Amino acid sequence: MSTRYAHVVSLIAAIAAVVGATDLGDFFQRIHDEGSVTTYQCYRNGTTLEPPSSRNFTVLWRSEGQRYNRAQCTCTYVLEGDTEEHTIEVSARYRRGKDYAIISAQGASAYLHQLLPPYQGEGYYFEEEVSSNGVPVFKIYDTDETCTNAKALRDQVCPEPCDLEYVR
Repeated sequence: MSTRYAHVVSLIAAIAAVVGATDLGDFFQRIHDEGSVTTYQCYRNGTTLEPPSSRNFTVLWRSEGQRYNRAQCTCTYVLEGDTEEHTIEVSARYRRGKDYAIISAQGASAYLHQLLPPYQGEGYYFEEEVSSNGVPVFKIYDTDETCTNAKALRDQVCPEPCDLEYVR
């Protein structure tokens, strides 16, 4: 009887682990499994932590020395019409129970939600909302700098006329 009970408990725990998994949780797990993940911002309809004229916005998500639900990010970009590279250091903390992350830099913070599973495992559709104004913006990132997956994802989620601007 106790062996049967142990199997039932194991099965319930396995089901709970699978049901509790989310796309954003999987993204943070990927960061920790791989040590770092680079994402390239390909499309957006607004900005949160980055300047409005930023282009080629790239995020290096790192897990070294971080708890399972945290990442340190180095964001690099150029301003439109300029060639000088700028950097922002960002901290990210995933809130599993609420399935969002809080990203913070330079005294500002935003909520990050992943809206769909990653396209081909590489294209990410995010909603970011600055905590001070509550206005959501939508962004598509790709782990491939060519933005091939992001383009296909954009075509899926934003039919023409689409307000997601290409920003590479």
